[in-house]
Amino acid sequence: MVDSLKIFEILKTGHLPEDHARAMTVAIQAAETQINADFKTQIHQEFEVFERRFDVKLADTKAELMRWMFIFWVSQFTATVGLVIAVLKLAK
Repeated sequence: MVDSLKIFEILKTGHLPEDHARAMTVAIQAAETQINADFKTQIHQEFEVFERRFDVKLADTKAELMRWMFIFWVSQFTATVGLVIAVLKLAK
């Protein structure tokens, strides 16, 4: 944050009339406020884009995980059924 009083004092010591120094200080403050607002807006926009990308990536990862879990469950079920059939055949 810019120190307005310091700017005003520097401008006055530069042999500017007080009203000109005051006007320039106000202009600098306004510019700084606008720059900060623009910067905050840009940061919020970038964060929203990042958040959307993260949500999409998370959804893709969840879908991939569910697919592999299904494959694992089917494999386990098939192995269990095969084992039960083998044990029943041996028991006869």
